[in-house]
Amino acid sequence: MNLTVKEIRDKLRKNHGYTPEQLAAGKKELRMRLEELESSVSTDDDSINDATSEFVVVDDTVESIPSMDSTEWADYVMGHFRLDEMDNGNPTCDGLRRVAEAVVGPIVSREISVQQTPNKENYGTSTVVCTIQVINNIPDHILYGMTVTESDAADVNKYNTAEPYHLHPTATAATRAEARALRKILRLRKVIAAEELAGESSSEDYVDAWRPSDPITEEQINLLDVVCQRCDIDLMQYINSGESAYATVYELSKDKATSIIQHINKIQQGKVEAPPNVGSYDANWRK
Repeated sequence: MNLTVKEIRDKLRKNHGYTPEQLAAGKKELRMRLEELESSVSTDDDSINDATSEFVVVDDTVESIPSMDSTEWADYVMGHFRLDEMDNGNPTCDGLRRVAEAVVGPIVSREISVQQTPNKENYGTSTVVCTIQVINNIPDHILYGMTVTESDAADVNKYNTAEPYHLHPTATAATRAEARALRKILRLRKVIAAEELAGESSSEDYVDAWRPSDPITEEQINLLDVVCQRCDIDLMQYINSGESAYATVYELSKDKATSIIQHINKIQQGKVEAPPNVGSYDANWRK
């Protein structure tokens, strides 16, 4: 330590609180005191460093992931959506896609299959099926590490979708079908995607489509069969769940059949409940 006596006294006064009486000692004694004090401080610092090096603070907080079949699951999933991925409380298809990968696992396949293209005979209806495959990365899940596949369909025409969405029925149907498949992957049972609600048609859109006396068409019968099968509803029990009774589906008028189709679409979208006491779909209903 090559310091002058003044520098030694300054250090002892500033760093160690020495009084003028203590600083009156000679240079040799002051130097020894300063060396002892600084050596002690250095040792204490090394001890602290050694101690802290043995204990590494680790943030071991792990987000609790509820079970998919628990009542907390829906809230857990909905908490992952950003504000720009919500429309009046309903998640968008883009948001569902991102959250599905964040919560469940990476999407490894997305297949769009057009089942029906719009034409005059089917009232401009486009039917699309979307199939999505994801790798389940949820810890402790029974399917962890396995590929999960979900599919769903959507029908779009001017009778169940307003402008401008029904002007692009195939694209709109593809988005709705994908959103429904993603909802299945995320196990969101009582949540409707924003695209499923967008452009919902009103009943007035049906007024000029036919005359009330027109009978039900084969296209409508086929569409009734498809949507009843999709919703797992007994067709004959369903059409007889109202005030009128029908021995066969051919007794329905064209406007009544369309009203029924419109109502089944709302059942499929989860907006209304199926009528009570209506059984499951029966493939032999025509007999």
